[in-house]
Amino acid sequence: YWAYTQSLTAVQGNTFDYWRPTSESDTRHNIYTLLTAGYTGLNYFRYTHNLEHNGFYDENGNQLPVYDHAAGVNFEVQKLGQSLRFLESTDVRYLPPLQTAPTGLTRWQPGAGGDPHMLSAAVALQDDYSQKAGMIGHFVDDDGEYYFLLTNLHHGPGLSAEETSTWFTLVFDETVDSIWRLNRQTGIAEEILLDNHTLRDRNSGCGCR
Repeated sequence: YWAYTQSLTAVQGNTFDYWRPTSESDTRHNIYTLLTAGYTGLNYFRYTHNLEHNGFYDENGNQLPVYDHAAGVNFEVQKLGQSLRFLESTDVRYLPPLQTAPTGLTRWQPGAGGDPHMLSAAVALQDDYSQKAGMIGHFVDDDGEYYFLLTNLHHGPGLSAEETSTWFTLVFDETVDSIWRLNRQTGIAEEILLDNHTLRDRNSGCGCR
């Protein structure tokens, strides 16, 4: 699948809908939810014509904030894409706290994506004692190895990636003492030792067993 990324965000007003520019957290939410769902091609609106803040440049060629947001996340996509493009998407699920998943998504349960080793997956209680929401995408490679990608669903107007970071907790069976995570800055797989078969991870990332 390929998709156009969102360059404006619709906001429901009292009497009509209006548009606002996307924040850094909006852009990252959009990109990573697409990757989590198995999309392998991303397109952008580069120039604005009749809507303010729509695209990378305005009609006079001035650089808009979306350009910087996209540049940051595209660097990570380029690194992760070296591996993601060779994987087959097997499932995409919603992670609690809400008991009922949003329309179009199914709540995560053991066995999702055919992975027999992941026993539980959930958004952890945050440092500020709030709870947010997330997605997890399951993948498999040609050798039958299992991969997953966690995505933070928290985003909003004017919010940066750091301001919307989210913790996740994943528990694996007794055969899994470590996982390999693809570094978003380098694309290199790094081994992470688990604590009692449990991973507590901040923000979004991609890992394989």
